[in-house]
Amino acid sequence: MAELCRSALTCAGDPQIAELRVRQAGERERTYQALATAVGRDNGTPWGVVTVMRDITTQKELERLKSNFLSVISHELRTPLHSIGGFVDVILMGKTGPINELQRDFLETVKEQAHHLYQLIEDLLEFNRLESGQFQLSPAPVEIGTLIKEVVEAMFPVADERKVRLVNRVSVPTATVEGDRKRLRQVFINLVDNALKFTPAGGSITLQASAGAQEVVVSVQDTGIGIPEEEQARIFERFYQVDSGLTREHRGTGLGLAIVKHIVEQHGGRIWVESRVNEGSTFFVGLPYALPKEQLTVDLARLPSPRDLPPGN
Repeated sequence: MAELCRSALTCAGDPQIAELRVRQAGERERTYQALATAVGRDNGTPWGVVTVMRDITTQKELERLKSNFLSVISHELRTPLHSIGGFVDVILMGKTGPINELQRDFLETVKEQAHHLYQLIEDLLEFNRLESGQFQLSPAPVEIGTLIKEVVEAMFPVADERKVRLVNRVSVPTATVEGDRKRLRQVFINLVDNALKFTPAGGSITLQASAGAQEVVVSVQDTGIGIPEEEQARIFERFYQVDSGLTREHRGTGLGLAIVKHIVEQHGGRIWVESRVNEGSTFFVGLPYALPKEQLTVDLARLPSPRDLPPGN
């Protein structure tokens, strides 16, 4: 607590947040979320600190149980899915005898749906890791043009199969940023894959980048079905999916864009979308040249909203 207060006094008025674990004799350990802010100014120097303590013991326990549940259930689901995929491949290769075209079509569908289910499980696990803070960035210099080139090469076979033109207009080199290469690659793979899902055959997906004074902005533009204006503000929310007949065949967990947003924000960046129905969508990712200095921030999603407080507070 003393260290938290000292940090608040030296951080120019920025709120500081920390988790404090307290164990009293004969009681279980409790976890408190402490939010400290410097108050008052005397010749530019704060004269005190206000600290708000919030008991989050139950919340932390629920998070732990949820994380354990997802880990166990994912293992139990992935094992039979691997077996299903393996046996289907064996049958498709003709190792169990000849199959006719109708049987092959059915088996290909089984294989495709098993892979889709596997991806849904992976999305749930990935979001759980991100949300619980179970991963850390591995910063290194990342040349954006080279990274985008790798992403396009990786996604080209998928685009070709779906008869969608994948265009890379990002030059090499473009600019170098500090970031986690694996995570940034995941961001752009997800955005291109998302565009492919909602772009019909004969359409195109174009990647471009521009280097500004403060950040590099990469755009992924498609000629797909587009997103209604009233839905655009919510597409980055976890589990949210646009509800329309055009998107129903591409149902997933609704976590893909939430994962992308989380990774981008971990890099101190921003993500937004511009779209028109039946004209396509463009997703923009702005990445600063350097990672923000590690600092504690308030998680507003975990704090009570004003409407939850009693009148007069």
